[in-house]
Amino acid sequence: MSHIKGCKKCGAGALSSDEYCPVCGTKFDMPQKQEQARPAAYTGRANRENAAGVYAGAPYTRESVQSRHEKHVQMAPKKKKRRPTLMALLVALVLVGVVGGIYFLADFGEQTIAPTPRGAYPVAYEAYELIIPVTRQENVPPGYMGIYTKEDLRSIGEELTGNFILMNDIDLGGAELKPWTPIGADPARYYTSLTDYDGFSGVLDGNGHTISNLYVSIKDVEQKQVVCAGLFALTLNATIRNLTVTGTVEITGHIGEYTYAGGISGACVATGGRNVIRNCAFAGRISQAEYAGGITGIVSAYDAEAEGIVTLCTSNGDITGGKAGGIVGFQNAMGEQSRTTVAYSRNYGNVHAVVSTYNFAGGISGGVQSGQSGAVSTILGCENKGQITGNDRTGGICGSLTAINGARAIIENSYNRGDVVGKKYASGIAANCYTGEARDEIYISRCYNSGAVSGDRSGRRAIAYADKDELMALTDCYYTGNSGCKDTNATEMTDAGIGGYFITNWPWLFSADESGALPAVIPELEFGA
Repeated sequence: MSHIKGCKKCGAGALSSDEYCPVCGTKFDMPQKQEQARPAAYTGRANRENAAGVYAGAPYTRESVQSRHEKHVQMAPKKKKRRPTLMALLVALVLVGVVGGIYFLADFGEQTIAPTPRGAYPVAYEAYELIIPVTRQENVPPGYMGIYTKEDLRSIGEELTGNFILMNDIDLGGAELKPWTPIGADPARYYTSLTDYDGFSGVLDGNGHTISNLYVSIKDVEQKQVVCAGLFALTLNATIRNLTVTGTVEITGHIGEYTYAGGISGACVATGGRNVIRNCAFAGRISQAEYAGGITGIVSAYDAEAEGIVTLCTSNGDITGGKAGGIVGFQNAMGEQSRTTVAYSRNYGNVHAVVSTYNFAGGISGGVQSGQSGAVSTILGCENKGQITGNDRTGGICGSLTAINGARAIIENSYNRGDVVGKKYASGIAANCYTGEARDEIYISRCYNSGAVSGDRSGRRAIAYADKDELMALTDCYYTGNSGCKDTNATEMTDAGIGGYFITNWPWLFSADESGALPAVIPELEFGA
C-alpha cells in the first residue's frame, strides 16, 4: 500500500511513489527508505479546491484529527463510566463496519484519483511530430537572430519586429520556476483592447525545435480587462513556423470576458496585412480562458483585405474555455474582403466549453464568424479525433458557424472522428449555423462524421444544424450509423464506404492509411508561406 508524504513547499499530501507534488509541481527528494506514515484523508472542500487547481492548504490527516479529538477530551468535563449494554456493542460493531467500508473506499479513491496538477510538470500529453518535416539549419541565416537559451527567447520582447530562429530546444522549467510572462505583455499594464498590446510582428522560425514546459498562470482577471496568454501574448501581422510547444496556460479565479489563451499565442491579429502560424504543434493544457485554443485563442482579420491564417498545425491536450477549439478558440473576419483560414490541421485532444452561458466547442474552432461584405472565414482540410463537450453549441469541427452582411463562412474537406457530447445544439461537423437571407453565405461541403453525437434531440444532427436549413448550402457530406442521429441534408454510409469514397474522389485530401502522411499535392497551400 502506498503511503502519504508531505510537500515541503506547499504542504500538500502526495503518494510515496510520486516524484512530483500533484499540487505545486515541486520535485520530491526520493530516499531509498521512508518512514511509514498513515494515509491522509482530505475533507470534501479540500478535494474540490485541489481538483480545480487551487491550493487548499495542508490536508487534514488522521493524526491531526486525532490530536484535536484528544485536546477536546482533555477540556471536556469528566463523566461517570457506564458499562456498555449488549445493544450498544451491536450498534458499535455495525458502525465500525460502515465506517471501515467508507474509509476503504475513500482511501482507494485517493490513491487512484490524484488532484489535477497546477503547472506544466509533468506534461501529460506528448506532441505529435510536425506535419511538414523540418531539416534543421545549423547556422543562423542572414537577416535572423539566433535563439539559444531561455534568456534569448525572453529578449524577443525587446525587438518585436525582428526575425528570429531557434537553434536549440529550450526548457522553460514549468511550474517549478516563476511563471512565464508572454512575449509582448507587460504584467504591470492594464489592457483594454487587443490593439493595446505591443504585438510581435516579426518572424519566429522554430527550426524544428521544441520549447518545453511552458507555464503561464494568470489569476483574477477583471470583467472588462483584456488578457492574452501563451508563449506570445499577441502576434500582429507576424509569421511563426516550424515550432513545437508543450506546457500549460491557465487563467484561474475570475475569468473576465476578454481573456485569450493558446499554446503558441494568446491572440493572432491581422490588420491590413497577413498573420500566419504554419507547421506548429502544441501539447498540454489550456485552461479556463474565455477564448481558448491549442494554437491560439483567436485568429482575427481586423481590417479590409487582412488575412489571419493557421495552417498545418496539430494539438494534443486538454482545452477548456468559453469559446474553445482544438486548434483555435474563435475565427473572426471583421473587415471587408478580409479572411480567416484554418487549414490542414489536426486535433487529437479533448475540448470542453464550460465558462460562458453561451459557449462554443469545436474540434478545430470553437466558433467561425464573418461579418462584413466579401469577408470569408474558412476551415479547410482539417481533422478532429478528440472528444468535444459543451452546453450550448458543440460540434466535431466547429461549435458555431455564422455569416452576415454579405459575408461567407465555409467548412470544406474536413472530417470528425471524435465523440460530440452536447446539450442544446450538437452536430458532427457544425453545431449551429446562422446566416442572413442569402442562401449562399454558409457552405459545408465534402465533409464526413463518424463520431457519436449526443444532445437535445431537436438540436442534434449528424452533420450540421441550422434554424433554417434553406439558408445553408450543404453538399457531398456523409456520416455513419455510429453518429446515433440522422441528417436529411447528408447521406449515411458505412465506415468503409466513406473512406473509399473520399480517397477515390479527393485523393489529395486524405491519406489512405493512419500514418498521418500528407498527400503529395495540396491545393491552395501558397497562402501558408
